[in-house]
Amino acid sequence: MATLKDIADKVGVSQALVSRVLNYDPSLSVAEETKLKIFKVAEQLAYKKKGAYTSKKNKLKFALVSTYNVAYELADPYFLSMRMGVELACQASDADLTTLYNFGQKEFQVSDTYDGVIALGIFSENDVEIISKISNQIVFLDHNPMSKRYDSVIVDFRQATIDVIEYFRKLNIDQIGFIGAPNIVFSSNEIVTEYRYETFMNTMKDIGLLNESWVRMGMFTVDDGYRMTKSILEEKEMPRAIFASSDTMAIGAYRAIEEKKMVVGKDIKIIGFDDIPTAQYIQPPLSSMRVPTEAMGRHAVFLLCDRIRGNRETAITAVFPTEMILRQSS
Repeated sequence: MATLKDIADKVGVSQALVSRVLNYDPSLSVAEETKLKIFKVAEQLAYKKKGAYTSKKNKLKFALVSTYNVAYELADPYFLSMRMGVELACQASDADLTTLYNFGQKEFQVSDTYDGVIALGIFSENDVEIISKISNQIVFLDHNPMSKRYDSVIVDFRQATIDVIEYFRKLNIDQIGFIGAPNIVFSSNEIVTEYRYETFMNTMKDIGLLNESWVRMGMFTVDDGYRMTKSILEEKEMPRAIFASSDTMAIGAYRAIEEKKMVVGKDIKIIGFDDIPTAQYIQPPLSSMRVPTEAMGRHAVFLLCDRIRGNRETAITAVFPTEMILRQSS
């Protein structure tokens, strides 16, 4: 089992600093980059803390407000992993956590008061006003409609998309397709910016390689991944590579490619997004942009504790990078 010393040695700081960071010490003043590095290393080493910094007197009560439900989480491990990160961090900081599913739907109910809220999903400014009635201390996880006012933990979708395009081009592949889905606010059906799509379109256009007949938008499902890829392969010319906004879409793309009697990784290369657990087991194993989802959930709790106990007023946006995991599909 990993120890505080193991983490301290790997990060290059003292054990005392590691202990205070992992215990969410409100009096601690240290760079956000250092805190984030400590949390990431602790996660990598599967560190489990025995004690907690808080006392019962100062115990915090948090709500995780999610636009999704349990069934959706099971279908898309991306959000399940973030929630697990939130739960683990709450346990470590001795904070009580209640998960409130289905925000924006009739099933959503709040019957208690909370010290803070972690909002998971896509929200509108009107949603923010509703959530703020639960608590005015909010951290948005995976999206932030009001970054100047509230903390958020998000993914660097822009850089991830650029990394995929650059990787394909290093393989001398300029014919690149894209399958994705819009970001939709569940409560209002409002469409907000989807940075993978936006970045793909702008980057490919800037370098003179955009072919819109190879771009499709649908839903983050296996069936839509299949449908969109099949449609692309019916064009007069076909791409040599496809970037899928989720691994579930990529799995659907496999089926469409195989139906064309083509080989994934040879005739058409594919890179997905999320690196879900099954990505490495499908045939051929799927390349994907790995997102540190659990660490993001943990950091959301850290920001919430830090803002409440430290009386911080300045909003912080923590942007997590992705990691390209290359397998036989690309």
